[in-house]
Amino acid sequence: MTRPKSLLLTVIALAGAALLLAWSQDWFLVRLAGAEHPVGGDVAAGAVAALALTAFALVAALALAGPVFRVVLGALTALVGGTAAVLWQARETAREAARANATLDYVLGM
Repeated sequence: MTRPKSLLLTVIALAGAALLLAWSQDWFLVRLAGAEHPVGGDVAAGAVAALALTAFALVAALALAGPVFRVVLGALTALVGGTAAVLWQARETAREAARANATLDYVLGM
C-alpha cells in the first residue's frame, strides 16, 4: 500500500471507531417528574452504529479495490461521512436546545 492510501484508511477506521464510541455514550438527560433519566445513543440515534460498521466495511473494501472501483467507494465513504456529520450536528443542536430550555425555566422561575 502506498503511504497516503494507508493513512486515509487509518483515518476512516478511526472515524468509525469514534462513531461507535459516541453511539455508546449518553446523549441526553431527560427530566420526568423530578427524576433524571439518561438517553443513550442507541436510543437517540440508532443509525450511528450502522454508519460506524459501514465505515469499517469500506476500509476493507477500499484496501482491496482497484483504481476504478476505489473512486466509487470513495464517493460512498464521503456520503457516509456527510451523514455522520449531519447526525452529530443534530445531536449538538438538541443539546443546545435543552440548555436554552433549562435556562428559560430557570429565568422564569426567579
